[in-house]
Amino acid sequence: MVVGANYEYYENHGGRVESRTQMVEAQMQRQDSSSWTVRAGRDYDFLPAPFAVAGTSIPAGGYTFDAVAVTYTSNAGKRVYGSGSFDAGSFYNGDRQTYRAAVNVQIGRTLLVEPNYTRNRITLPDRPIFTANILNVRVSQSFTPDLFVKGFAQYNDERRSATFNFLLWYIYKPGSDLYVVYNHGWETDLPGDRWSRVRNRSLAVKMTYWLAR
Repeated sequence: MVVGANYEYYENHGGRVESRTQMVEAQMQRQDSSSWTVRAGRDYDFLPAPFAVAGTSIPAGGYTFDAVAVTYTSNAGKRVYGSGSFDAGSFYNGDRQTYRAAVNVQIGRTLLVEPNYTRNRITLPDRPIFTANILNVRVSQSFTPDLFVKGFAQYNDERRSATFNFLLWYIYKPGSDLYVVYNHGWETDLPGDRWSRVRNRSLAVKMTYWLAR
């Protein structure tokens, strides 16, 4: 059993408090590395200008909100392991609940698949309940100790966007690397027959060479 606390305080040059965080945490870890964590905290945030969120605007000013979170993480030594968490508390002048779930699937000795899901539910005065869902999956494959490939895909229904990222990393000699990175983004849920269009697309190649003395 481990118990800890954290305090953070930030102010600007004029002496006005910008943000403040107070948090206490208790974690119980079993011998198989699985654990339960309970966290409680209080945050203060000063908005110098209105803040757009959840389809509305939060007025400028200082806000204090409390939150409690519970997280469970399973035995990471298994081929299938993961974590789940639930957060609940106030959110500026409303309330928020957050659900998270993550699974890690080890296939063979070199392939890892990691799907993750996050759901936010926000309630603000005189506004409909706002929900946002993010689903992503990361796939990692190690062909040799010197050659790695990773792919990452994500969908965000609140931003109505999807993204894909691909990375190839090759260590062709100790201290020298070759990186190939491809990024692709789409806007989704477009009016009419089209369901998506390209938002951005990029390809980057980076090579380093270690000059031995």
